[in-house]
Amino acid sequence: MFAGGGKAHGPLPRSYAYDPPKKVRRGAVRSALSLYAKEGRLLVVEGLDLEEIKTGALAAILEKLEVPNGLLVDSGANEKLRLSARNLPRHMFLPPEGVNLYDVLRHQQLVLTEGAARALEARYRDRADGHGSTVATAVRAKPARAKRAAPQKPTKATKAPKEDN
Repeated sequence: MFAGGGKAHGPLPRSYAYDPPKKVRRGAVRSALSLYAKEGRLLVVEGLDLEEIKTGALAAILEKLEVPNGLLVDSGANEKLRLSARNLPRHMFLPPEGVNLYDVLRHQQLVLTEGAARALEARYRDRADGHGSTVATAVRAKPARAKRAAPQKPTKATKAPKEDN
């Protein structure tokens, strides 16, 4: 059937992709946000409310804020900002629910509104204190189990003497 013969069960393409656990992804975004804040690349503004959908108006605002390449984060209800930012090649708009590590690291600066900053803080708050973390609460609430005594081997004194017949 095949020139030179064929293989009955030849190799098949396989994906070696790996999705890290949700806790790891959350920790990575939290680290990136704190790094941006530490380096001064995180800008929190009171609001990015535009009067009309104009890309030029948004570009002028971002130029005044000295943001050459930025990720704009505001609530998804801000349609004017979303529609104005979609045609800017070096900027991107995301709601707080859509913030991910790839998009954060792809941009030089992060511009958040106050509402978006609160939403991100609530979403990526460190849950090691047990508030809201079901795992930490379950571990803390688990009662301590008493250790079961190991069975003891009989000693010579406890063995019954053999009877001679």
